[in-house]
Amino acid sequence: MRAINSFEKLMEPGYIGSLRIKNRIIKTAAGTGYTSDQGDPTDQQAAFYASFAKGGVGLVITESCGVEWPRGTHSIQLGFRFHDDSRIPYHARMVDEIHKHDCPIFIQFVHAGPWLVKY
Repeated sequence: MRAINSFEKLMEPGYIGSLRIKNRIIKTAAGTGYTSDQGDPTDQQAAFYASFAKGGVGLVITESCGVEWPRGTHSIQLGFRFHDDSRIPYHARMVDEIHKHDCPIFIQFVHAGPWLVKY
């Protein structure tokens, strides 16, 4: 078997439920440190994730996104915040950049639970 043939399956479309992904290459969740002080995606962050989509990745998963602020986030969490609808426009800009390249995006939602900051 030639080495190139061993990765053919990786380049085939895949599905997560009814969501079609153009290939099976996934950019997994990892912090970037580019989030704004308010916990919103920045232009730099949108460009970072869009570069994976532009390069052919089939699915982008963002870094952690706190769902309850300030409770529910811990002091080392530098990811997004998505605790109310006012955050939607900031996330929509980033999502639109990734969607330009026929790539879906997932957000890793998180609640710090017992490790949360005590206020």
